[in-house]
Amino acid sequence: MIEKRNVSIDIIKAFTILLVIIGHSIQYGCGTEYLESNAFFQNFLFRYIYSFHMPLFAMISGYLFYYTISKRNFKKVIINRLQRLLIPIMSWQVILCIWTAVMNFVKFGELNFLSTILSYKDVIHNMWFLWSMLGLSLVTAFVHYVLKDKIWVYIIVFIISPFLPFIGKFIWLYPFFVGAYLFAKYREKLASLIKTAKKPYSIAVFIAIHFILVLLWKNDYYIYVPPGLGFTVYGQENYLDFTIALVYRTFAGAIGSIAVILTIDAIVKLANLQNINKIVSMLSRYSLGIYVFSVHILNEVVSWLIPGKGFNLLIVLIIALAQVVISLIVMFIIDKIKILRKLLLGGR
Repeated sequence: MIEKRNVSIDIIKAFTILLVIIGHSIQYGCGTEYLESNAFFQNFLFRYIYSFHMPLFAMISGYLFYYTISKRNFKKVIINRLQRLLIPIMSWQVILCIWTAVMNFVKFGELNFLSTILSYKDVIHNMWFLWSMLGLSLVTAFVHYVLKDKIWVYIIVFIISPFLPFIGKFIWLYPFFVGAYLFAKYREKLASLIKTAKKPYSIAVFIAIHFILVLLWKNDYYIYVPPGLGFTVYGQENYLDFTIALVYRTFAGAIGSIAVILTIDAIVKLANLQNINKIVSMLSRYSLGIYVFSVHILNEVVSWLIPGKGFNLLIVLIIALAQVVISLIVMFIIDKIKILRKLLLGGR
């Protein structure tokens, strides 16, 4: 579907981070009432984005992780994951904790850093996607080096995952990350299938199926509302509803992600793109930092400053564009300072 470190990957990463920003602009940029009433859950564009954007990120991560793991030993992979993910996660957590204290002062006139630090409970929740990528990387590395990438091991882990407590959204992203990882490993053996999937009629089928899935989407299928929360059988009142939601969102995430990957790859080849725009390159390269900065810092400012009285596509796009520009400027500055690049972007 996509070539190792080719133009398509950077465009897909850039497109996906744009979807993240637009999705959160819908959520936080349409006014307090729109946000607090969860009206955004009914928005079609929001449904479309949230049906696949995080699974697509997980697939990209899993696909690229194969090339990370194929040229390093176990120890170097662990070090790589700690440098690329754990250090940025913890560094951003410190910043978010301070940011929370500052915003509490701005909103409520209260400034107590110690109290904020002691009561800060969003260490995992705020960074759930990055924590998931770190966990999935380590699990995959263990299976790769110790258990020799046995397919049956991945299947067993997937089957028992819903019965394990405290794994949160890990189970939801597991099939996307591992599936893309295995795809990268066995892509030569899947050559005929890939060739068929790249045909225009195949792409059209994926797009059509995903569109129908979004049309039929229910609030229960979101990962943010029951029965989605938890992703394990523990605490579920209706196991059938839980199973349906888990299967539906997984299928929709896979179909939507594949549709986007195939479409972008086809456009790249049709236009014979050899290089990408600098902005696209920056969006791809800084995707981790942009994700944290826009979602957890800029969105709070947006919800505080933008009065908004319901969904307005033009306003949403303007807010999203402003977030993209501000995020890129901040990430560019961070990238120029070596210590900040290591701490916040996982760079060398």
